[in-house]
Amino acid sequence: MAQRYPSFYLLLAFVASLLSAAPALAQNVGIGTTAPDASAALDVVASDKGALLPRVANAAAIAAPAAGLIVYQTGGTQPGFWYNSGSSGAPKWLRLTDSNGVSYDPASGLQVGPGPVQAAVNVPPGSTGSSSNAPFRGGSNSARTETIYPAATLQSWGLRAGAITSLSYFISSKNSSDTYTNFTLALGQSTATNVTGTFSSGLTTVYTGNVTVPATGQVLQLVFNAGTFVWDGSSNLVVQSCFEKATASSDDFVSVDIINDSRMSSAGSSGQCAATSGITSFFRPKLGFTQPGTSYTLTPTAGQAGQVLTQQADGRVLFQDPQWTQDGTNLYPTTLTSKVGVGTRIPALGLDVASGTLGLRNTNAWDHLYWQHDGSLAVMRAGGAESGLSLQVGSGAADSYGAAGQNYREGLRLLSDGRVGLGTGTLITGYRATVGTASPAENGLYVGLNGSSTANSLKLEHNGSNLVVHPASAGGTSTVLENTAGPLLLNASTSNRVGVGSYAPAARLEVQGGANADGSNDPVALSLAWRNGGYRHFLRTRHAQGTTSNALEVYLNTSGSADGSTQPGTGNILALSVLTQDGARLGVGTGTPRGPLDVPAPGDTYLINDPNVGEGQSVYLPGHLFLAPYNSGTPAAYLQARIPNPTSSTSLALVLRTTYQGNLRDALTLNPDGSAVVYGSVRANGVTLVSDARFKQQVRPLDGALASVLRLRGVRYQWNALGVQHGGTAGQEQIGLLAQEVEQIYPELVHTDAQGYKSVNYAQLTPVLLEALREQQRQIEQLRGRAAQADADHAALLTLQEQVARLQQAVAPAAQAQR
Repeated sequence: MAQRYPSFYLLLAFVASLLSAAPALAQNVGIGTTAPDASAALDVVASDKGALLPRVANAAAIAAPAAGLIVYQTGGTQPGFWYNSGSSGAPKWLRLTDSNGVSYDPASGLQVGPGPVQAAVNVPPGSTGSSSNAPFRGGSNSARTETIYPAATLQSWGLRAGAITSLSYFISSKNSSDTYTNFTLALGQSTATNVTGTFSSGLTTVYTGNVTVPATGQVLQLVFNAGTFVWDGSSNLVVQSCFEKATASSDDFVSVDIINDSRMSSAGSSGQCAATSGITSFFRPKLGFTQPGTSYTLTPTAGQAGQVLTQQADGRVLFQDPQWTQDGTNLYPTTLTSKVGVGTRIPALGLDVASGTLGLRNTNAWDHLYWQHDGSLAVMRAGGAESGLSLQVGSGAADSYGAAGQNYREGLRLLSDGRVGLGTGTLITGYRATVGTASPAENGLYVGLNGSSTANSLKLEHNGSNLVVHPASAGGTSTVLENTAGPLLLNASTSNRVGVGSYAPAARLEVQGGANADGSNDPVALSLAWRNGGYRHFLRTRHAQGTTSNALEVYLNTSGSADGSTQPGTGNILALSVLTQDGARLGVGTGTPRGPLDVPAPGDTYLINDPNVGEGQSVYLPGHLFLAPYNSGTPAAYLQARIPNPTSSTSLALVLRTTYQGNLRDALTLNPDGSAVVYGSVRANGVTLVSDARFKQQVRPLDGALASVLRLRGVRYQWNALGVQHGGTAGQEQIGLLAQEVEQIYPELVHTDAQGYKSVNYAQLTPVLLEALREQQRQIEQLRGRAAQADADHAALLTLQEQVARLQQAVAPAAQAQR
């Protein structure tokens, strides 16, 4: 035995050294294996043993447990493996179990979720003989208070670690008559046992609102509505409150304990919720608390037939009566007493349908009535209603609703063809609206318009042959249309025509009045008056039998009198005249138009303003623009850019503007000097340029064209954004020259516009290229001549070589013989 202990200690030291060195040696450690699994930091392998985790009597007793800490609890009513699913500051222990581990306690019910079965905690506020006016200082406009409750005191009251959902005070005396507005309640945890002269910060606000203290002897419960607070079960509890109110009355008192140096407060006229310090006192209010249950439980009491399982706010699961009950064919709410919502959890009305559609139908789907609102249009539709949609109102209180005894009377009937019945369900064919009456005293249809005469109007339109208006009174011979500004009498003849000033109208409406051809004998004219009367403008006719001077004229009042004048030229001007001469002539400001349209008035003639550009005036022509010859001697049509009375310094360009992809574009600009600028490319079957020798002088040859052309550089390129703005096509490959480079060699071919942008006259580059070709051809001819001479010289050289070779052959035998 003595020899085994050292070996055992050596083994423990070896294992400890492995574990301490594991982070530096490897990412995982194996016990019982040399190849630990790569996904495990520690891999324990054994065939007949297991790993034993720490065993504790009560997991909740572990101080500041880390999140995910797992232990085996040996004590309590539910021993087993427990883990912390909360945090170290707010632990939440849950038991590991499966379907076989679901427990049932006859006293507390069936546990259907993890964790211990815990019922809700309700600690009522205590009642003592001592009382204080804190935190409800009715005699102040504002107050802030703070109190500390030791953990041991809370535990003795029955509180446990977990959420707190409400706080209560016992009202020992109510004396105030007003409301504590903006009452705020905040909670926090602390290790301090007594308050200081400074208010705590960093607390959790759990309640805000207006508070009215109940009667003496009642409990004031403040259910948290602003935040959630979880007590850790071991820290002291800090309770802080404040309020602001406009008036001051009397103090209210709550039941308190006399605890020395336990609470500090600050009270004053206003703004005390922002106070940072105050005085201490020896009163501590008796408080009540509520806590929800911490697990899902099912009450052991069996439910009744038809009941359903519902989850409560505190986590419990209970049997409850359903909100809706079916009795035979009737369906009614069991517990709902006020509002029903369809598509909404917060109904605002007795029946609130938030889905946008509410329908009623018979057994057939096409026999239906439903209401729909799509956000902008409210629609009521009746399907399969051959007799229409009837709106009826009952005048009696007898019998149940819908019964005949209610004396229902139909107020409105709508048919599918658009006909409407008012007070009747029998609609006359051929009429859009039929008005029915219940008694002779209700004959006729009265339309009343409230407000001023200019703010309301009645418009009557019809698409038939007659608009029938009966006399205003029985036995009357005239139909009167009344206006608050004065009467207007229309005399209707038997021919269904109306005359104004005429008893024998020849047209549907005839106004009698006019003048002779010279404007004389004009006793009556048609006038258009200002809305408040007077300041009349006149419309009149002129006529001369057998002449061409018949006219329709419009005179505008220019006088300061309210009545104006019917005499032409007296307090008025002739604005428009339509004359029967050569068909018809229209004169603006003249009674003798010289053509179909004559505007002789001085100044410019303005047409419609361009709403897109806002520059000057524009003419809108929806069709084609046709230009006729200027005159018989000049068979050409002119489009001119000019102003009246131009001077020697006047220069005007002509711009043809198009619309491309919604934007205006100056497609063609004709400059005053006759040159043209085209925005994009020019495409034509043929283009000729003026080049007559008779038009030219100082004609000189182009020297050194080939050398100059060789200095030019052709490039490939694409237009950038600036180039696209000046007519280029985006994304398309181009071949050309750079104007700045051409300008260094041939400045005559480069043009610079007013903005400094340069362009190349590619057409005038053709003579340069032609002369370069000619120079190159001359060089080629010279090279050909030289090559021909070289060929001749080379042939002569070959002949000479052959002759020399024959001489050598002839001389060789003789030389050998001499040897």
